[in-house]
Amino acid sequence: MAFITALGSSVGASAEAFTIPAGATTYCKKNVSPVNAWWPNNGNTSGDGNVCAAGLTVFNNQLWVLIQNGNMGTKSSYKIKVLNSTTFAQEGEANMNGVDNTIDWSEGGSYYAALLGMTRMGNSVVAMNCPSSSTQNTKIYCWSSASSAPIYLFNDKIENRVDCSGNPRLNPYQGFGAWGTPDDGRIYMIATKGIAIDRLLVFTIKNKQTTSVKEIKLAKSLGSDWNNVSIDPMDDGTVWITSFNNTYGIHFNADGTVKEELSANGLGSIHGTGQKFFTFKGRKLSLNMNCSSGTTAPKLSLIDYTDGVANGKNIITDAQTVSNNDIAKQASPSAITTSNRSIDIWCSTASTPMAASSVSSTKTTAGLQPLPASPPRQGGRAHPRRST
Repeated sequence: MAFITALGSSVGASAEAFTIPAGATTYCKKNVSPVNAWWPNNGNTSGDGNVCAAGLTVFNNQLWVLIQNGNMGTKSSYKIKVLNSTTFAQEGEANMNGVDNTIDWSEGGSYYAALLGMTRMGNSVVAMNCPSSSTQNTKIYCWSSASSAPIYLFNDKIENRVDCSGNPRLNPYQGFGAWGTPDDGRIYMIATKGIAIDRLLVFTIKNKQTTSVKEIKLAKSLGSDWNNVSIDPMDDGTVWITSFNNTYGIHFNADGTVKEELSANGLGSIHGTGQKFFTFKGRKLSLNMNCSSGTTAPKLSLIDYTDGVANGKNIITDAQTVSNNDIAKQASPSAITTSNRSIDIWCSTASTPMAASSVSSTKTTAGLQPLPASPPRQGGRAHPRRST
């Protein structure tokens, strides 16, 4: 994995278009100090999907990285490294007491992933497991600090909360997104019926407890089984969802109807799922980790789609290709923080040799550069599944 850092700062108060200039993005490969000090086997790992960064978020000015090193269903395969957000040196580990020691389905167990992903939720960090079916407990963990053990926001069978009956049954899949806080928020997960990726589960969280789970039928399928999925909830209840080898990003309304879909402008190939959508200084922006060619050479892009989803433009001017390696359908976790005059971006290319060790952080070393005024143009880790 490679940690990548893209910077933006010193932009005016208007919604004027801008670029992030060359030299603002830095990288750190997994076999280079200081990442090799905490990456499995000192960074000397292949593109095996069982060794990857499964989640990434910024919390209390530190970078939390969920590392998988071994079978995805076994608790001992996972550690949450707490890093310096600028240097990527390890400063600690999160307490994993209480995370169930589940066993991978291929070994006769019932879970595809002991920890599916990780993200910040207000003043906490949350993560979710991935059971093989709605008949096993789905578990949402919540950390208030690295030193404290996580609590459950949810620990129940999905079939106890929504109707999972039928042939095929409704089963949890993957994809993980959070909005709000553990006292008043929502958590999102994709579900399937058979191999179609077209269901969204919404967990309503109040006072650190799940009060309801709702199933939403998506008007457009995200593809079929084995596609990795990324979920990014918005303040207005809508949600952006991306799936590997299927879409650059679909913006769904709260009822599952399609609001808009991002075009390929400024992006690489459709292979990739690391994606975040946000607004900064009146500009609509999308952070993406796609590939430059097929499923190889992961590429960081920050797309300005203010003039419409059909008119996106990459505003990071560096050559962002990280390596010539296959991302192997792994997610590319990312995190973003903004202030009045800066954007800080952290990304990981997930698992493959060079692409599996790069984190991205944007610390203000250069100013955002305005683009010339011009008229508008006309116009992301896969988990194997069984059907039950």
